[in-house]
Amino acid sequence: ESLLKRSSALQVSVLQSQNDSSRKICVANTHLFWHPKGENIRLIQVAIALSHIKHVINDMYPATPLILCGDFNATPSTGTYTFVNSGSITEDHESWDSEVKEQRFAMSLTHQFGLKSACGEPAYTNYVGGFHGCLDYIFIDANVLEVEQVIPLPSHEEVTTHQALPSVSHPSDHIALICDIKWK
Repeated sequence: ESLLKRSSALQVSVLQSQNDSSRKICVANTHLFWHPKGENIRLIQVAIALSHIKHVINDMYPATPLILCGDFNATPSTGTYTFVNSGSITEDHESWDSEVKEQRFAMSLTHQFGLKSACGEPAYTNYVGGFHGCLDYIFIDANVLEVEQVIPLPSHEEVTTHQALPSVSHPSDHIALICDIKWK
């Protein structure tokens, strides 16, 4: 019940190349649960999202590569990032821990996608009072897609000119990740 009360979003689109109609790509965007102590909830949310994406691709668009992006609310040291980036997580991973007994969901998870972070692990994509860290990612199917270029993020000086985000110069509390991706 507690899991169902937590908000998340997932948008899945399959796009077709204008130049080659046989080339399709699945682009999914998500926003996972925000609470700093909600890592176990985010793991379930991303597992459900990847399962849904798997069904979309396998049932309707076989062999279509995936780009999964969004606000994961998870730093590179978390189980959510580990699971998405490596394809698996064990039931004894520390990210399953919860202070609330009813919210302990320990299970091993796997997914079929060979996802890698297209923009690496920036020092931060979120910079607010009391916290700064990388929470946003663009994951690509590294077996089929490759990064052509990553647009540099604003400098630390630019981000902190007004102490934190959002600010006069940056209207969001997140910094946009931008990259060019191409088929291998």
